[in-house]
Amino acid sequence: MELAFEPEELHLYIAFAKPGSEPDPVAGMTAEDFLVTIPRGPLHRQAHEGFVRFLTASISRS
Repeated sequence: MELAFEPEELHLYIAFAKPGSEPDPVAGMTAEDFLVTIPRGPLHRQAHEGFVRFLTASISRS
């Protein structure tokens, strides 16, 4: 999972790619969609929990 931001479109998305490869923004999903999706497996659950921790830490620093 990789968090990506397209400044031209103000678009934040979650991209899925193997380590060392570039994620395809078209194959990704919005951060909102990622948060409301029930994890489909252990790796997806780990990514979901990591993103929630990232958001929680970012908000608490504000």
